[in-house]
Amino acid sequence: MITSSATQSMKQASRNTNRIYENDGVWIHSAQPVSVHDVYVKQIVLPNGYDNGSMIFVKQGSSSPIVGIIGNSGSSMESNLTCYATILSYVEDPNGILVYQENISGIGLSPGEELNLTFPSYQFADEGLYGLTLSLPLGDDEEPGNNNMTVMIGSDGTPPLCIIAVDPPTPNGNNGWYDTNITITLSGISGCGIKEIWYRIDGGEWILYTGPFILTEGNHSFDCYAVDNVGNYETTKPWTFHIDTTPSAIQLWKTVRLTSVTYTAIVQDEISGMDRVEFWIGPYLQNTETITEPYGTQTAVWTLSPIPNINITVTAIAYDLAGNSASLWIDFLAQDLPSGQSQPATPQQYEFVMR
Repeated sequence: MITSSATQSMKQASRNTNRIYENDGVWIHSAQPVSVHDVYVKQIVLPNGYDNGSMIFVKQGSSSPIVGIIGNSGSSMESNLTCYATILSYVEDPNGILVYQENISGIGLSPGEELNLTFPSYQFADEGLYGLTLSLPLGDDEEPGNNNMTVMIGSDGTPPLCIIAVDPPTPNGNNGWYDTNITITLSGISGCGIKEIWYRIDGGEWILYTGPFILTEGNHSFDCYAVDNVGNYETTKPWTFHIDTTPSAIQLWKTVRLTSVTYTAIVQDEISGMDRVEFWIGPYLQNTETITEPYGTQTAVWTLSPIPNINITVTAIAYDLAGNSASLWIDFLAQDLPSGQSQPATPQQYEFVMR
């Protein structure tokens, strides 16, 4: 049983802890104390800036208004408040130099109300670090720790850097050519972060980069640039890629005469161009003919003299400038008569040999 004196003590306790008491000995609600006076600064926004969660970035030389969100979480109406905005520049002095000071006065806040305050713009002329503070003082504030807020601001005027990664990382053919398709991956570096990367192939339309892509056979010009989160643009960066994955076309003929056998290879490569033709007997290199005009139909000739008295196989291997090769072989039989007529390699004797 709760006595009358105990009831009075509990009523006093309820007033001290903001509990609601109804009838002797019956508790119906409990709540935390509510501050009578409590104003706060909730957020600082630069509409022309980029907030990465830890600091706000602006483009060097740009101007931006300063927006502060303030509120009243107390139970009393607050009138005639003044909010102060200050900016310190740390560009030249690590201790900071005051470069901006503004205030908005005559502010009234009802309990639970929030307001957006817009201060005059400030131009961030120099590249470097700044500190922006908003203060909303109230003499009898019961929670003074939330009356101020400071954010760091980075003024960025440095163009971003587009980085290109190629797989294979260096030409895997000869003479600066790739003999396989390549995969291109683009990324970027910037103090304020990369917003987007653009590229184009062979002077075509600009394409927004979304992920790695494959570049196929051909002589390609390639351009790319990056844009950072505050609008700095990189100067277009040019590249060239030479890709030849196709072996040369080759035909092989033999002409038997009284004292010699002549082998004629007709070759063509319109991508990287022709480099040379090698003539082999079995595993032994006999002759190399260098092609001086790489494009168009070219001819390489090798004459074997005297005529061999045994059966042999002659192979011609055509190499393009990228290092791809194609070969044909043709037999010489000892009973071949020196008719002076040419004999081509048959289709069954045609094969490609890749590097």
